[in-house]
Amino acid sequence: MSGTDDEELTRIRAHIAQEKALGNPRFQTMLEKTLNRSVDLKPRGRPALSKGDGGN
Repeated sequence: MSGTDDEELTRIRAHIAQEKALGNPRFQTMLEKTLNRSVDLKPRGRPALSKGDGGN
């Protein structure tokens, strides 16, 4: 692909996989306020259990 480096392509794929908006921080802030939902990418998988959550 001309004009798109591997890092940018990785960012695009990550945002598509999580169905999150890709754009500058100002655009993302506007979307969060308008849609009342987070547009940040989250780490993959479930959050780790803390000691008080019934973990062994």
